[in-house]
Amino acid sequence: MINTNVTARISPNLPKIIISGYAENLIEFFRSLPDARFDKTTRTWSCSITPATCYRLSRVVECSTTIREVGDAFSNSIKPAVIVEQPKNRKYDSWQHQCEAYTFAMRKLGIKQ
Repeated sequence: MINTNVTARISPNLPKIIISGYAENLIEFFRSLPDARFDKTTRTWSCSITPATCYRLSRVVECSTTIREVGDAFSNSIKPAVIVEQPKNRKYDSWQHQCEAYTFAMRKLGIKQ
């Protein structure tokens, strides 16, 4: 749910995102952003501009078009997780990273499963 009481825009002077408005339930979220700072005089938050930050902000607060576009491009660039099956001969279920390594090794050896 997007909070329309809070807006995010890119600062014209600094390479930062400026977040203005107030929502008590979002304070911890703002603190989790990279290089997050609260300016007491202007009562705004600022944080670093990264694609992941733009994505996170665009899902929570009202954002400028640029932030929304960068966030959307970031979400479109993320590859879906590879789902691999457990090996047929096993004693216990493997963890996901072990299954991925097993499948990778079998492909390198040219073995079909």
